[in-house]
Amino acid sequence: MHICLIHNEYGKPSGEEAVVRSIHQLLTAHGHRVSSMTRSSAEFDGSRLGKAGAFFTGIYNPYSRAAFRRMLRDDRPDLVRRPC
Repeated sequence: MHICLIHNEYGKPSGEEAVVRSIHQLLTAHGHRVSSMTRSSAEFDGSRLGKAGAFFTGIYNPYSRAAFRRMLRDDRPDLVRRPC
C-alpha cells in the first residue's frame, strides 16, 4: 500500500517529529511505500510581515493546496494521513 504522511514541523525538533519519523520507519519496515508531504513553520521569520503571512496562510494557503493537489495527482497514494 502507498501511504502519504502529512506533517507540519514547528521549526525546532520536537516529540511530534520523532513520532512521525517512527511511524514512517514502521510502515516502511512492514512493506508499505511511504511518502511524505511536509511544511515547516521555520519558513516564516519573526518579523511582523512574517507573522502576518503565517497567520493568513494558516487559514488558507493556495500554494500548499496546489502542492497537495500535484502530489495526489502524481503519486496517487492509497491513503493520506496526518499521523499526529
